[in-house]
Amino acid sequence: MQIVSFPSMLISIIHLFTIDKHNILCFLILIIFGLSQQEISAQSVACSNKPAWIENFTGKSINQEKWRFETHFDGKLSYLTDPDVVVHSGKLYLTLYNKHQWNKKNLDACTILFTKAKYNMMYGKIEIRARIPLKSGCWPAIWIRPQRESKEKVVPEIDLVEWTSCFNRRTFQANFHLWGEFGGKKNNHTQYPKRFTLKKGTLNSFHIYSAEWDIEKMIIKIDDNLVGVWRKKDYPFWPFDMPQELCLQMAFGGWAASCSADDDVLPQATIVDWVKYYPLKNIK
Repeated sequence: MQIVSFPSMLISIIHLFTIDKHNILCFLILIIFGLSQQEISAQSVACSNKPAWIENFTGKSINQEKWRFETHFDGKLSYLTDPDVVVHSGKLYLTLYNKHQWNKKNLDACTILFTKAKYNMMYGKIEIRARIPLKSGCWPAIWIRPQRESKEKVVPEIDLVEWTSCFNRRTFQANFHLWGEFGGKKNNHTQYPKRFTLKKGTLNSFHIYSAEWDIEKMIIKIDDNLVGVWRKKDYPFWPFDMPQELCLQMAFGGWAASCSADDDVLPQATIVDWVKYYPLKNIK
C-alpha cells in the first residue's frame, strides 16, 4: 500500500481547493463526519431501539416476579419491613427510617432492590431515571453485578452512581470494581473510580443514569453526558461474559460515614421513576 505523507496530502488539498471549492468543502465534511462517527462509536454500544423490558412502577406494590429485595443492618441481612420499599403514584421509594440504635462509630444500614434472573442482562444498555438524597451519612447508589449465584473466581461490579457527603451536591462517583481471586489473593478487591460534576443543577433532582456495555467496553452516562469509559484492554480481568443484575440501593453509614453522618436527617429515600433495558442489536 502506498503511504502518502502529510505534506503531499496538504498540497493535494490546496490544489483541489484552487480547482473546486465545492469539492474541498465536501471533502472536509466527510472527514469531520468520519471522525464524529468514530467518536460516537467509541462512546456508545449498538443496542436495539426497542427495550427488552420496562419497569414503570405502575402497580400498587413491587412486582415480585421481577424484583427481590433485602435490607441489612450492621453488616447483617435482616427482615425488610414496610414501608422500606413502596410504590406510589408511578414511582418506587426506597426509604431508610431512623428505627435503629445507631452505633456512631460504625453506621451501616441499607435497603437494596435486585432484578430477578429472568430480567438480568447480558450486554446492552440499562437506563434508570432516579432522584437521590443528598444528606449527611446517606449512601444512595445504582449498580450492576453478576447474579449472586455466580461461581466465577473474579466478578465485576459497576456503579452507575454513588454519592456520599464526601462529595458536593453536583458531584458523584461511577466505579468499576473487581472482586475475587486474583493477584495471589483469594478475597481481593480493586477499583477504578471516575468522578463527574454536573455543569448545572444538583443530583437531588431526577436524572437518567445509564450503563451500556459489550465485550470490549463499559460506558457510563448521566442524561446522555459521558461520565467515563472502561475498556477491556486496560484491565487485568473483564468478567462481563455473564448475566448482570440491576441493584437499586438506599444506604446509610458505612463508607458514607467517613466524612459525616447525622441520623437526624432520616428518613431519606432514593426515588426511581422508571427502568429500561435495551439488548444488543445482535443478541435476542
